[in-house]
Amino acid sequence: MGYVYEKEPTTFTQGLSYFFKGFTLDYFRETLSSFPRMGLLVLGGLFLCLGLRSRYHLSHNQEKDYFDRWFLLNVVFFLPLIFFGFFRTHLQPRYLFQLHPLLVLLFLVAAKELSQAAVNLFLTPFWRSHRPVALQKVLSLAFFLILVFYLSDQVSWKTTQKIVNRDYKDRINTDIITRSGRTEHYDYQGVGSYVGHYAKPDDIIIAMHMVFQYIYGGKVNYWLWTGGPGTWDAWEKTPEGWKDVYVGASWLNSLAALQDVIANRGERRLWLVTSPSLFRRDHISEEVANFIQSQENHLLFRGRDGMSAVYFWDKLNQKTEARFPCWEAEWLPASIGEIKYDPSASRGCYLRFPARPKLVGPKTFPWPESLSPGKYLLRLTFRNSQSGSSAGDGQLEITFRSRKTRLVIFSDIIRTQELQPEGQWINLVREIAIPGAEGITFTLTYRGDKSIDWDFLDFQLRGENH
Repeated sequence: MGYVYEKEPTTFTQGLSYFFKGFTLDYFRETLSSFPRMGLLVLGGLFLCLGLRSRYHLSHNQEKDYFDRWFLLNVVFFLPLIFFGFFRTHLQPRYLFQLHPLLVLLFLVAAKELSQAAVNLFLTPFWRSHRPVALQKVLSLAFFLILVFYLSDQVSWKTTQKIVNRDYKDRINTDIITRSGRTEHYDYQGVGSYVGHYAKPDDIIIAMHMVFQYIYGGKVNYWLWTGGPGTWDAWEKTPEGWKDVYVGASWLNSLAALQDVIANRGERRLWLVTSPSLFRRDHISEEVANFIQSQENHLLFRGRDGMSAVYFWDKLNQKTEARFPCWEAEWLPASIGEIKYDPSASRGCYLRFPARPKLVGPKTFPWPESLSPGKYLLRLTFRNSQSGSSAGDGQLEITFRSRKTRLVIFSDIIRTQELQPEGQWINLVREIAIPGAEGITFTLTYRGDKSIDWDFLDFQLRGENH
């Protein structure tokens, strides 16, 4: 199995030494990095709270209770930051997620107290006593709203729309979460659900992210991870051998171990579910990654992130001779359409465009496969899905452009009325000329009263026989 790493500690004293080494302000900096203005106001509000609370320390009235509650909120917010400062862990912004509601509450309280103090200071030269209560409340409310409006971080209609409408392959802005933030949206659900749908109870499941595979697929036998200590210390030694600590999957941490499981699968089918860790050498070694990527004849499914994938090995001595097309419609890196399962479809899956009166799209993305310049036959397989209204039509527009010059090299509109008879896969063949090596982009738009199912598209050089 290669190297192993025994987790420390084994005693309480060693535990204190292992987990509490020094102190860091990184989590305080993380809060100020994510919420610079709000964080400073909350920090200033802590000192304001301590000062105001000391005035009512000996009295028992509603104001003392108010400042006691404010002080408690500060303790609940700052104590975890101090704990994380001592606790030995990687800097993970997700650990602070549960503190964000407290941050908002403390920000609002601090803004309220600051606005009242500012208004009192402003009115002092005019009324040293018997100030107009209504005027004071109106000015305090106005100043409070101004502070909230100008000092709130990460709050805007534009920012919210970017997050809500984020699609696969759209780059995630990491200006806020810069350490462990992901630059793309990963598709653990797609690959996990595919295996969960087609796997049999006695099949062998190997996954790089055993937790998500267990959530979406329901089962994991082996966890594939070759990263060393500090990458993901999720293994432990058990009487049955080394396993992960989350779902109890046996740990594979070398190419030899992976190949041994594949070679000795016997009368059991085997599924290998990869994740974006395949492209990180600190997670999966180069020799393991190269071996997996060379198994194109075993590839059954790709996630919409373009990185996650599912590989399949049938029972030993039982081979599949069918040739699969180069690209499945459900692999397209965009959340357009719905992924459906059907054994009659290529690789058991297809993409459905449900009836939509309004225009869906356009969705544009770089074509993920490299194609040599030349003339190709473009093979497309669709069917009229028999869903939607009995009348009307559905239209799916497909456009290829050169990436740099934006020159249209292919465009076609697929109509449900042309896909007859209903419910049967219809093969369409079109010609397309691929220009120089600048790459191409792919654009989809759809609208109509009837649904279209899209199985695959396949590029074949003119003159090739398949």
